[in-house]
Amino acid sequence: MGASFIVKEIIKKIIIDTATSCLKNFDVCSKDFNIEIPKGKGFGDFSTNLAMVYANKNRHSPLDVAGQLAEDLRKNTIFSKVDIAGPGFINIIVNTQFISDFVGKVLEEGTEFGSKKIKKSLKVILEFVSANPTGPIHVGHGRGAVIGSSLAKIFAFQNYNVHTEYYVNDSGRQMDILALSVIQRFNNRNNTKNSKIVGIYEGGYVDQILDEYVRAYNFKSTFELISASDCVDNEDTEKIINKLIDEAKAHLGEEFNRIREFSCAFIMRQIKNVLAEFRVNFDSFYSEQSLYNNKLVQNVINKLIKKGIAYKKDGAVWFSSTKYNDEKDRVLVRRDGSPTYFASDIAYHEIKLKSNNDILINIWGADHHGYIPRLKGAISSLGYHSDSLVVVLVQFASLIVNKKKVSMSTRKGLFKTLEDLIKEVGVDATRFFYLMRKADQTLEFDIDLAKEETSKNPVYYIQYAHARLSSVIRQSNISEEEIINFKGESLYDESERNLVFQIGNFPEIVKNAEIHRDPSIIAQYLREFANSVHHNYVVNKILVDDISIRSSRLRLAKASRFVLANGLGLLGISCPEQM
Repeated sequence: MGASFIVKEIIKKIIIDTATSCLKNFDVCSKDFNIEIPKGKGFGDFSTNLAMVYANKNRHSPLDVAGQLAEDLRKNTIFSKVDIAGPGFINIIVNTQFISDFVGKVLEEGTEFGSKKIKKSLKVILEFVSANPTGPIHVGHGRGAVIGSSLAKIFAFQNYNVHTEYYVNDSGRQMDILALSVIQRFNNRNNTKNSKIVGIYEGGYVDQILDEYVRAYNFKSTFELISASDCVDNEDTEKIINKLIDEAKAHLGEEFNRIREFSCAFIMRQIKNVLAEFRVNFDSFYSEQSLYNNKLVQNVINKLIKKGIAYKKDGAVWFSSTKYNDEKDRVLVRRDGSPTYFASDIAYHEIKLKSNNDILINIWGADHHGYIPRLKGAISSLGYHSDSLVVVLVQFASLIVNKKKVSMSTRKGLFKTLEDLIKEVGVDATRFFYLMRKADQTLEFDIDLAKEETSKNPVYYIQYAHARLSSVIRQSNISEEEIINFKGESLYDESERNLVFQIGNFPEIVKNAEIHRDPSIIAQYLREFANSVHHNYVVNKILVDDISIRSSRLRLAKASRFVLANGLGLLGISCPEQM
């Protein structure tokens, strides 16, 4: 039995087997009782309420049931002590040999410890980040990037066949606005008479795109955008921008499309570089425009019309999403004949489903909550299981600097880029701080705390625990093979036993992170585990003269280091050997 079959499960199996043999009709409550690791001292290593649950269902005295069960449990050699407490709790202490054997199994599994590999490898496609290529990736995208990349590592660790994908929104109006922004910046540089255009992109990156484009194509075409004179901050801004786009297209012809494509490629190149530095990598980048080029959007619309799920009304094409618990039917094709993002999203998800993926995981911003029912409905209407789509909603992360929130606006260029944040606090701190709370909870990213090199900074504290253990193992001058193969007597005090049982929880923690699609479960566990490592390091000196104690503690140190390294690795965070 591997160490990743966690200690608590081993204890539970023994209790169930014992109860089955000594209690009548035990099967009726075999899944209802709990086994916990007591927080208070003097309550053993494990405690169970089984006797009270059984007594309640069978109208027996809890203490009588506890007495009968405890008597049989004492016969198992794994347990050194079994007591009854309170109204019928059974408290259990396991023997030292069992703990030593468990530590040995952790050392054997090493970098694989914590993985409860699924028997059949399922195909998972993770789509995340997918930021519009209209500007540099900013701190608002960073949280989804870390959650997605961490989930990819967690699923791969559990033996899933994982594919990561970035959906590039390179089709549609926002790309026209980006091209317009570059053109207007060029006009402004050349003193062409133009009013300020409200609603275009204003960040400094527009200058960078323009500089590269001018060098690449010797661009010199200046002209006055007539409609720009109509721009005011509070009147028909969207309509005016549409007029400006039409004007620019009419004047520049194919040059407009080239500026559009060049700008998208420039932004995507930046995004890829920053994400790679952030340890966020993708197996593929899927172009939304390719869906139109290959007529996949029109094909799926026709398919939905043929199935009677989509219909024409008022010059538009609608999807009957109210049939799938949406609040109203949704437009697939506008009156002007242009498909909506919803139409291309349906086509994109059909491609993923046709690729025989078992699970489709999308990491979306929390503002997309209402989008889920209609997309699941579309998937179902196409003949696929809607449950195959899993959406993780990510709340916004706000930056705190000097205890004040930093405001951000993408189009006005008033935002902190992810690249800036990484440079300021480092990749490790940035990744961990994004994972300190569940995805569906708002997050305040304290930049000042992230830069501290003290125990107040959680990622520093966890990494320091790993470095501390690495240092003492190096100083021991004992080979790792000798540590693993030590066969002498092991003695564990309360602090060491608690550490072992926390190690025993790690596989369950990883499994919960997989099931709930929540890497923050691992981050929180590592904070608590690091605290126990530091405490044990202080109260139990490792490099003592007694060879048995020294070897036993080195084994525990190495097992603890595996947990820290494996946990941090799943979060994409480095494990320094010294600090």
